[in-house]
Amino acid sequence: MGHVSAVFSPTTPNPFLSLTFARVVGRSRPGARVAVVETDRQIEAFLPFELVGRRMGMPIGYPMNDLQGFVGRGTPIDARHVIRQAGLRGWRFVAAPAEQSALVPHHYAGTLARVPVIDLAGGYQPYSSSRRKASTKRIAEKRRALERRLGTLSLTWSSPCPQKHLQQLIDWKTAKYGGARQLFSDPAARAILDELTAESGDDCRGLLSVLSAGERTVALFFGLIAHGGLSSWFPTYDRELSRYSPAG
Repeated sequence: MGHVSAVFSPTTPNPFLSLTFARVVGRSRPGARVAVVETDRQIEAFLPFELVGRRMGMPIGYPMNDLQGFVGRGTPIDARHVIRQAGLRGWRFVAAPAEQSALVPHHYAGTLARVPVIDLAGGYQPYSSSRRKASTKRIAEKRRALERRLGTLSLTWSSPCPQKHLQQLIDWKTAKYGGARQLFSDPAARAILDELTAESGDDCRGLLSVLSAGERTVALFFGLIAHGGLSSWFPTYDRELSRYSPAG
């Protein structure tokens, strides 16, 4: 066990279980670690975690990490044994892949949840056509109302001013949520976002998108891209315009 150095993910292409995410967190948080699971000198898996308190492990990057677990080849693993061998009294996780059998005995009962996934392999139009007519109609109505007030709606896929928009995202988040205020009071959290915004690797890179109405920024989305998939991370919007939300 040591400071973050290497993680591979041949079977789970999720940005929160990636080498890049572990390295970025490791550069900002000195408690970042990776436990290496070996059998007969053959590396079978890694467990990224963060050391807190006295020998207690948490998900690496917590609470900014939305998925935790072992990263490896799918070899059966005794999770309790790994934790003990890593010198920990315990490892607390909050969200793990359902297929990780090593962690199933340690789930709370009734906590299995389905994760919504949007498949855009065939393009946006087939996806849109598959949605309920009432939902698409409501979205269209809200869009027209917003455009009447502020101007044409437009999406900038990748922000041309990431530092400016990242600060706006943090300001909106911290104004609404006490947990966000506590999170972003830690300079390491901002450093992690800044570094991921500049990343370009296939296993984990940040995407900061901007939704505008006329000249006004109305919503921001910070997600993580891994192997062609986009994971939502920090979506937010201008609360003064909440009446135009399709969910409202």
